[in-house]
Amino acid sequence: MGSDSIKRYALDTMREMPMDTLLCGGVQWMTEDSVESIMQDQDLDVDEFYMFKILKAWGSVADSERQAAARRMSMHIELKFIDPDLLKTQVRDAGYFEEKQIMEAVKLIED
Repeated sequence: MGSDSIKRYALDTMREMPMDTLLCGGVQWMTEDSVESIMQDQDLDVDEFYMFKILKAWGSVADSERQAAARRMSMHIELKFIDPDLLKTQVRDAGYFEEKQIMEAVKLIED
């Protein structure tokens, strides 16, 4: 099996079973570029809250560079598609978004 075949298999597996592959510890070993590629992958079978959880799992490693990169990559998450209660708790507590962004998303959802 060639290198390209292995990469394709890994990508297909992540797309089909993201919770099993990414949220069970796999994402913490990825590079910033790999995580950003996942954040932008339209074929990944997750909603916005799970995308947030992927980012949080990667960014939660005690590394100030990762945390700054996670805040930057959070722009790929559309907050308006996350439940307001989750926005007000878990998303807010992560510190990747400004309070104004969270409140605007909550307002959009509740209107």
